[in-house]
Amino acid sequence: MRRRYGGCLALLLTAGLLLGGCGSKGGTDSAQADSGSGEVYAMDSYGEDAAVQSASGGTSSNAAVTEESVEGNTELSVNQKLIVTRNMSVETSSFDDFLQAVRDKTQELGGYLESTSVSGQPEKGGRNSYLVIRVPADKLEELTKVAEDGATVLSMDEYTSDVTLEYVDVESRLTALRTEQESLLKLMEQAEKLEDIIQLQTRLTDVNYEIDSYESRLRTMDNQVEYSTLYLDIREVERERAESGNKGFWAEVKDGLSNSFYGFGSGLRSFGVAFFVALPYLAALAVLVIAGAALIKKGKRRKQEKTKQAPDQDQGEEPRQEK
Repeated sequence: MRRRYGGCLALLLTAGLLLGGCGSKGGTDSAQADSGSGEVYAMDSYGEDAAVQSASGGTSSNAAVTEESVEGNTELSVNQKLIVTRNMSVETSSFDDFLQAVRDKTQELGGYLESTSVSGQPEKGGRNSYLVIRVPADKLEELTKVAEDGATVLSMDEYTSDVTLEYVDVESRLTALRTEQESLLKLMEQAEKLEDIIQLQTRLTDVNYEIDSYESRLRTMDNQVEYSTLYLDIREVERERAESGNKGFWAEVKDGLSNSFYGFGSGLRSFGVAFFVALPYLAALAVLVIAGAALIKKGKRRKQEKTKQAPDQDQGEEPRQEK
């Protein structure tokens, strides 16, 4: 009997342990399932929050980029690189004084004459001068005003070239090349093989050449931007033209009559000068004409005398033939 009760007790204990194990396993699985569901929910919630935060962050980022772009555009407009070139053609009756005034004003404004040429003869009043003037960009108008006040402007035009983008591009390339130059120098310090050193040296030489070229280009553009160019063509005349403008009727009549009388007097003067200049040639031509006329007249006389002598001889010979 004791053995039976002992066996039954063992069976009951075993069954209890098995049931307890299944219960704990089910509880564990349920807990894991609940935990997994919680994690999924948490991930979903985090995803939604992240999406909202990302959207907000994206908007803030876009706003920051837009603001930065606006600031960049403002800075770009302030630092524009403009090359201004102006052409002027003037005439003046005071050639020497006007030329000296332009030179003095150029020096006063901190500019310089890049080139100058003068042609013609002063006694004939037909000299021409061509000046290439470099003057600080903010002083160009002041120099132009001097030229307008001292002479009559025949024509004037201006050209503006915006090299801002080119300037920024050259600066970017120059920055990249300098970075590469530093890297090549570091690699050369670490290189051990002769072949590697030669390759690095070759590339470094090319980079240095490109850096010098871009630096020269930047200096040229800086000079062209800081100093505007004025091409000034000066013509010497005896009488300057009247400036056109809103004039009254009698003012226009006065200018017209003045120009007419001046043109008539200038024509007479030119004719007189040409006549006296050609007088020696006219005198020589007159001598030749007179000599030619005398020779022709003399020839005609001889011919007439021969014609008169011929009939007299014919009359003297006829009676002798009758005998």
